[in-house]
Amino acid sequence: MILLVVAFTIGYFLASWWRFLQFYGENWDLGINMQALWSTTHGLLLYESGDFETGGFRSLLSIHSTYMGLPIAYVYALAPGPEFLFALQAAVVASSAIPLYLIGRKAGLPESWVVAGLGVYLLTFTISSAILYDFHWEAFLPAEFAWTYYLWTQRRYVWALVPAAIGVLTLEVFPFLLVGMVLYFAYPSLRRFVSAPGRTLRAMSGQARSYLRRAWPLVGLLLFAVVAYALVRFAQHDLIPGIVGTTPSSAGSQVSLVFRQLFGVTATSHTLVPSLVYWFLLFAAVGFIPLLARQSLLLLSLPWFWASVFVDPMYSSAFGNQYAFVAMATISVAFVEGLAAVYRYARSAETAAPVPLEWLAVVLPFFVLTVFFSTALLRPTLEGEYLLLIAAAVVGGVLVLIGLSRGRSQSWSRSVWRTTRTLRSPEDGMAFRQSVRFEIRVPRSPSPPRIAGLAQFRPRAGTVVAGVLVIVVLSNFALSPFSPANFDATVFPGYRFSFSSNPAYGYMGDLLAYVPSNAEIVASDNLFPFVANDVNAYSLLFADPTGAPHLPFDAAHLPPYVLLSISGWSAVPNFLRDTIFNQTDYGIVAMIYYPSYPEPIYLFETGYTGTTALFQAAPFPNTMTICPSAFSLGASGRLIAAAGTACGSAIESAPAANLSGNGHTVWFGPYISLLPGSYSVTLSLKGGLDSGKPASTHVVLLNAGAYGTTSPWYSVNLNATALSPKTWTNVTFPLNLSTPVSGAEFRGYIDYSGGSSASSANGFIDLNFVKLTRDGSGA
Repeated sequence: MILLVVAFTIGYFLASWWRFLQFYGENWDLGINMQALWSTTHGLLLYESGDFETGGFRSLLSIHSTYMGLPIAYVYALAPGPEFLFALQAAVVASSAIPLYLIGRKAGLPESWVVAGLGVYLLTFTISSAILYDFHWEAFLPAEFAWTYYLWTQRRYVWALVPAAIGVLTLEVFPFLLVGMVLYFAYPSLRRFVSAPGRTLRAMSGQARSYLRRAWPLVGLLLFAVVAYALVRFAQHDLIPGIVGTTPSSAGSQVSLVFRQLFGVTATSHTLVPSLVYWFLLFAAVGFIPLLARQSLLLLSLPWFWASVFVDPMYSSAFGNQYAFVAMATISVAFVEGLAAVYRYARSAETAAPVPLEWLAVVLPFFVLTVFFSTALLRPTLEGEYLLLIAAAVVGGVLVLIGLSRGRSQSWSRSVWRTTRTLRSPEDGMAFRQSVRFEIRVPRSPSPPRIAGLAQFRPRAGTVVAGVLVIVVLSNFALSPFSPANFDATVFPGYRFSFSSNPAYGYMGDLLAYVPSNAEIVASDNLFPFVANDVNAYSLLFADPTGAPHLPFDAAHLPPYVLLSISGWSAVPNFLRDTIFNQTDYGIVAMIYYPSYPEPIYLFETGYTGTTALFQAAPFPNTMTICPSAFSLGASGRLIAAAGTACGSAIESAPAANLSGNGHTVWFGPYISLLPGSYSVTLSLKGGLDSGKPASTHVVLLNAGAYGTTSPWYSVNLNATALSPKTWTNVTFPLNLSTPVSGAEFRGYIDYSGGSSASSANGFIDLNFVKLTRDGSGA
């Protein structure tokens, strides 16, 4: 068992670290947690700039009850960096197998079965896609919940409050999970109470008091959950703001917020199907066992099901985020207990579990869907919804066959509700008997058979279960981020994983050496974790600066340092976009050239006029041919197949209906990065005048520029006679760059003689390729 925990700790740590090496880590939530822990040991209280920029919050505790972060911060200070958080997260997730192991052993599972089952649990795509998304405190919940559940089953009620209290101090959602635990443990007594034969009112009252006396631990647990939730919400909205110097919420707004979080239904017809698909896949990840055996354990998940489906469907919109940890905290317990029921059937005459071959019949149809339609299942699109409906129909049909074939007292064909009460009025001594009966009955033979042939496989049940677990593992792999088919399969970053390496990472240490300690710096979202151990670091989160109203920089107060990844250019605010590359306010201190993601990385400093330190993660080509497919098409351009061309395609002008403004653009882009040097730019073109239309001075306008420039590098008007309408003509221009540039483009337009309609165009232009030749010397 220990080897299993150690193996998964190491495996998930390496996978998380490998993902970070590919620049898939982000500000939310790796960066903010690094900065929160770092700031705590540097005079602040779990401060992180992400929530400060967007909401003005000066502590993570104003967002979540992550008081566990306070002691962990002092351990983090010993080895500050993403490696610490990846190791911590992998360890706490893998360690949740320890209390689950104890739960399984208590339920009668032999060690081989429980270890195999826990291996399946840790390999579920729900766990892997959640753990690969940076670092989240939700990762602690499965272990905290399992320990609480186990200690409660051992009747160690006081000890059970220890992991429960730690869970509350980890996230404010934990009291919801405790309510589910109360529902589950109270259910047997409640069911016996309401379904007992007729009783007098006095007897019912006495029995109710007897139940309450025996249920005092559950009442205490429920009170603990309610009071804990109230306290952490009060601290978040009143106590912590007072400590860190922000405005506390009014009592009325706090009550209103709590009411909305508990009962404010926001689900719509558009969110309901994706949410149900989400929960269907949660149960599918563990082979549907919670649906097949010990169904009462579903009560553990009821509060989170309500919250994630009806109150805030964002929590059940897709996989690849941290919220799967919350659901798996309860489902993992139901999985282990359900697996124990399967084992008990295999060993004896257990009446509340599926036959192993019945279980196999349930998981096989879903396995086929995961192999051939994994991405469709993960994306709750129309196609994915239909596939899930088909899967649900298949699995539902199998479940019906299983239920109808059983002849035992707890089968699916038993009476589901039977209540008989005798009510005696003390005034007149009259008795009234009330009987309510609702049943689903199926004709049965004296020895009703199961599905033909299944009962004979009891001696080989262990082998069948092993096969089922293998199929479940393969299904999870097909849906996991480790399957190459699922790269970026959902909107959440847990599915951004690749087995390829990123050479640009090897130069990040050289580039960051130019950043002074505690410098005021803004960084692209995917680069923020590299500077998160700095209380003065901020992240570029939104293209619109109003999305970060508390970002303490603007055109009049520029950030001294900017760490920019071109892949994050869209999030650069306008005040910075207009000045960053024009060399009036900023200079480029260092640059990592890499043409693929994360694309070139720049370190800018205000007023810097020195030379740029260049690091080539990939060699810059001396000759670069840009094919037509690399360009974006303007309103007057279209991409066509063209035999005999350099790339097998061309862009031809097709005048737009409206030629005003940029309507006469044929192509633009491709927004590439260029190193300093002297370039020869060659455009291979065809063009000419349209017959029967008046000639103008020129028909082609060409220019080139980069991000942040106020004027193009060159702007050229070509006369129609300079091009041939039948053969390709090379037009060459020199280009000298003294500093690196990004977003370089080479535009082409079609001119017209007047007016703004397609009929006004008097010529045409086609593009074969753009070729750049660099000699490598600076201008």
